[in-house]
Amino acid sequence: MSNISVKVNLGNLKCVVKPLTGKSGLVQDCLIIPISVNNLVRGKEGIYLDLIAFRLKEMKPDSKDTHCIRQRFSKDYLESLTEVQKSSLPFLGSLVDWDKTSSINIFNDLVAPVVPDGLAGDLPF
Repeated sequence: MSNISVKVNLGNLKCVVKPLTGKSGLVQDCLIIPISVNNLVRGKEGIYLDLIAFRLKEMKPDSKDTHCIRQRFSKDYLESLTEVQKSSLPFLGSLVDWDKTSSINIFNDLVAPVVPDGLAGDLPF
């Protein structure tokens, strides 16, 4: 079995980063990810981000990445999108299969927008 490492940039989903106060009074930056807007899947035991990895065709000498990671969608959903909408679906990360050799880094530095104070309620942690 291969040794594989995975990096997923959750900031490439539609989201905001907002400082929120927890029960202890400590303020922490939180990543807020809308469920339906990001096509997350509600299952019996959780809310899932369905991913698929594609082997990269081109190599860069400064990276060990062997695959790019994208969100996986149903055939019906993909068929409902225009070509422009399909091309705007985000890349979410990379995977390195340490038994393989190739590389491309598909990460872009992304800073999610910070929304103004307006989210009420305490955090459960």
